[in-house]
Amino acid sequence: MLAGGLITSQITDLTKSCDEIITEAEACFNEQQTGQWKIDSGRELAVRLTDDLERRYEMRGKLTGVGTGFLDLDRILNGLQFGEQTLVGARPGMGKTALGLSVVCHALFNLDVPALIVSLEMSTEALLRRMCSQHTNTPMNNLKHGNLTEKDMKSLTVFNAKLSKKPLHIVDAVDGINSSELNRVVRRAV
Repeated sequence: MLAGGLITSQITDLTKSCDEIITEAEACFNEQQTGQWKIDSGRELAVRLTDDLERRYEMRGKLTGVGTGFLDLDRILNGLQFGEQTLVGARPGMGKTALGLSVVCHALFNLDVPALIVSLEMSTEALLRRMCSQHTNTPMNNLKHGNLTEKDMKSLTVFNAKLSKKPLHIVDAVDGINSSELNRVVRRAV
């Protein structure tokens, strides 16, 4: 109630941007939510576990999460699980971005699963070039230097047409983003 009232009272304030009003309302909303966490009893937890295991049993070996396109990884993880966070760590230049973009491309183009990329290292254009290169098998060097054949141009046109219809969202946060801003961006995207 308080967050809604805050938004209503600030709509007429022309000195604040829409983002500022929403940010203040979200902060108010988050304060209201504090302390309202439900604590499940052992009996409730046992029911939840049984329901989860029954659902997985009924799947009969099918992925319970979103497939990554990597069969061995999907066998280990059973796909990317809803409500879980999967972290990939490695030294620079070891292929983390390539792996992530491969998973995003598989989710988007093969499974029609929406994707949000928050990039802290690469510009949106650089990520799109990499996705395009992976998806069309066009050498990255050709894309970077503009040395494209007629065949490349046809492939890029097809890729671009497919991409324009997919639920892909990219946030370019190369200049930095804090955890509150990241939470806000993800909430708004969802």
